[in-house]
Amino acid sequence: MNTGSFIKNTLSNYAILFLKLLFSLISLPVCLYAYGPDMYGVYLLSFGLSISLIFLDFGSGKSLLRYAAEYMADRDTQKFQAACNANFSLNVLSCLLIVVLLSLLGVFSDQLFNIPPQLHETAIQLFMLSALNAVFVFIDYLPANILSGMGKFHTRNKLQLVPLVINFMAIGYLWKYQDMTVIQFAVVMICSSALSAGLDYYLIHKEFIHHHIRLRLHFSKKMFQNEYARYTRSIFILSAIGFLGIQADRLIISGVRDVSQLTLYTIITRPYFLIKGLFANIYAVLQPSLVNVKNSATPDKLHPMIRKFTATSFLVLFAFVCGCCIFFEPLLHAWLGTDQYDAYTAWGMLALLNICIPALYGPLSRTLLMSDHVHFLARTNTVLILINAFISIVLTIYIGFPGVIIGTTVQMIMEYFLINIWGAKKINFSPWGIFTGHFTFSCIILICLTVAVRISISLTTELAAGIFAILAGCSILLVVARYLKKENILSRLHF
Repeated sequence: MNTGSFIKNTLSNYAILFLKLLFSLISLPVCLYAYGPDMYGVYLLSFGLSISLIFLDFGSGKSLLRYAAEYMADRDTQKFQAACNANFSLNVLSCLLIVVLLSLLGVFSDQLFNIPPQLHETAIQLFMLSALNAVFVFIDYLPANILSGMGKFHTRNKLQLVPLVINFMAIGYLWKYQDMTVIQFAVVMICSSALSAGLDYYLIHKEFIHHHIRLRLHFSKKMFQNEYARYTRSIFILSAIGFLGIQADRLIISGVRDVSQLTLYTIITRPYFLIKGLFANIYAVLQPSLVNVKNSATPDKLHPMIRKFTATSFLVLFAFVCGCCIFFEPLLHAWLGTDQYDAYTAWGMLALLNICIPALYGPLSRTLLMSDHVHFLARTNTVLILINAFISIVLTIYIGFPGVIIGTTVQMIMEYFLINIWGAKKINFSPWGIFTGHFTFSCIILICLTVAVRISISLTTELAAGIFAILAGCSILLVVARYLKKENILSRLHF
């Protein structure tokens, strides 16, 4: 991938992601006002699960990302055809499983979650609709990952503008007229998911018609025994563990506390999930390049590539998080139009810091994921997830939703050391090489600026604190710009 394609794909991804984030930011206060914290909490729980339960695709989506990237390098049509058929068949089975699971969660929602009695009927309807939404999300997961593995980000993103327009029209109508029920709103979101899947399959057909590749269903005992299914199962195990570590927060809060606490958690951690999505997009663009370099005739370029990308992505992310911590309360006030959530902003900032820790091992973890070391990641994460779950449940009982944030923090710190110590040995990689003098000095400056401004906010007048915050924000930009210039980042993107 040359620099021009990398930048075009990255910018294209960010354009679409920006619109999705904008919709997420707008929809939360609008829906919160229209439906209230309890009903909106039920919607967040049901439709959130329909998306987060994507791990039940048995790993078919993420494994196809790898095989699509390999296909672009070796053009082995027979191998890629077999991988597509195996994973497509698994995906169909997963759709049936998710429909049954979400339907059962809806029927027994009053026993599983602390939902107000007057909302039980609505909860059942929303879970049934979320099952239908999950079908379209699952169906779309295969072509979306194939297109990502092929590097077709820009082409796909242009078509994905259409369902986004529908989403904005729906939230605009709800904001202006306030007469759309939560069930009607859910139906519109389902239509958007269906359209998104249809557009991706159209693009897949258009791209593959010249490659003699067709998606076919093959249901037999052998489909679970070939090499593609074995790798897919490993990815499934890892995805299931990831779900239990991150998305299970919703289940813990809803089960141990109530859905209103889930709404509060969603508000405070919204910046966390928005920024996490922003920077996950960079990894999506980088993934095909990691696979190509690893399988190329010059694998010696892999370690410098991982090291450089880890240092750069962490510093940019950390600077962004520092800026958000400085302006956290003003941004929250502007977004929601109230200061009633200020008591929880410290937990929101802790959640933001949780994004930075995985950035120190993200590219290395991605490399291990695309190699033969998936079992190591699965075993490591299994232990950490159990620790996270125990801490989260115990603390949530006593202090509410902040318990799951603390549990995640513990997990991220332990995962950092395990992957960078034992995981790096799997590919003879030295992760400590990123801590150069320039990198370390830039991080220290960012920390000092953030702490100084946070202290000034509590000790000075509002006007003086605002001036300090603006100056600190400009200083953060200068630190990042200086680092990028000195490291000559763009010239190193010729993978």
